[in-house]
Amino acid sequence: MQFDGFAPGPSLAFRGQDYSRLKLEVIDKLGAAGLFVHLAVMVDRGVNDGELGEMLRFAARTPHVRRVSFYPRSHIGRVEDRDRRSTQMADLIEAIDRGVDGEVRRDDVLAAGRLGRWLFRLTGHPMFRRRVCIAPFVLVRQGERLIPASRLLRPTGPLREPRAFAALLRALPRSRRVDEGGWGADVLLVNIEKFYEAPALDVVGARMCHHLYLTDRGAFPFCIYNTLLRPGSCA
Repeated sequence: MQFDGFAPGPSLAFRGQDYSRLKLEVIDKLGAAGLFVHLAVMVDRGVNDGELGEMLRFAARTPHVRRVSFYPRSHIGRVEDRDRRSTQMADLIEAIDRGVDGEVRRDDVLAAGRLGRWLFRLTGHPMFRRRVCIAPFVLVRQGERLIPASRLLRPTGPLREPRAFAALLRALPRSRRVDEGGWGADVLLVNIEKFYEAPALDVVGARMCHHLYLTDRGAFPFCIYNTLLRPGSCA
């Protein structure tokens, strides 16, 4: 589900109308119907990057929100203001650090790369395949606290956070159901994904994308379609 934040401003900036309250109502109704939610958030510096911590806190206290994806704004697709500076992955990592008071830090995101490689071998899911454009990480919920799984896998992790470590162990056997929210309510999957822009398009890397467009010409990886094939693209 596309999600801009809690204040009217980001929704007005991105969509032209304020859908913020409506989307929160929809999320509640989906949970009441027994459906899991994946929040997809386009992030632009100075527009909604100040809400990233609040979004993660919201996900932590909302058990049916099982995944949050942050997409730094890129000059691809339908973007019109091409003179505005792109938002980078590093900007989001810093914004998350500030927003959750250091509970998720830069080192936690970087350390999650090792966990991601292990999860790719376990699940085969392309989201965990190592690529420069994506930084997936796993958080364990303890109330509104967010504990990076990479910390729990350190030698001292089980001693410092025994309940969170036990919750992670319970979730791992169900990790093959990542797209179904099947990890359980104790785990929140987060990823930061930066779409390629035309001047820096890595065709080999872009071909491994887990996002596809279905068109009348076939299925195309997201960045290849947006930079090279979409009518009016910036290529």
